[in-house]
Amino acid sequence: SSLSLSPLLAFLDPYSYVLVLNVGSIGTRIHIYEFRATTDNENGDTFVLKDEIFRERKSGLSSFADHVYKSEEQINDLLKIADQEVSRFKHRNTPLVLRATAGLRLLNETKEKLLLEGVSNRFGKYGFYRPKKDIAIMNETEEGIDAWLTLVYLKGEQFYGSRIATLDLGGGST
Repeated sequence: SSLSLSPLLAFLDPYSYVLVLNVGSIGTRIHIYEFRATTDNENGDTFVLKDEIFRERKSGLSSFADHVYKSEEQINDLLKIADQEVSRFKHRNTPLVLRATAGLRLLNETKEKLLLEGVSNRFGKYGFYRPKKDIAIMNETEEGIDAWLTLVYLKGEQFYGSRIATLDLGGGST
């Protein structure tokens, strides 16, 4: 199932980070989200997005299916950016997750497993918090729901009763 950020953010400092690696069929991206905890007497504790750093590398991990070391280099390159942006003392409280989409879904199981094992090895080198299911391949339904939730959130609408629709016309998910 999709990753909910709320439980991950609940235990973090007033200025906290979440790292998301988005592995698509045509590129690999890192999103470094910085949140500020606030207390809202009416709604309880909430988190406000303070900043986002986005970096992208062309070529999805699936393009390295026959050269796993290249996928590890690409992930390492993006994790170095996170290492520089997030203070070392916050690494162990900063969740790091990877979500892959159609590019990896289309590979055979052996190649998929080798790529994800390489990613997992790189994750371990930086000391970021690795929640359960930190590395996962999203199915089509999860990918669609996450896209819709993101759009509704960005438009400032309520989730229930929203009339927003979304179509994914990019990469291997089309």
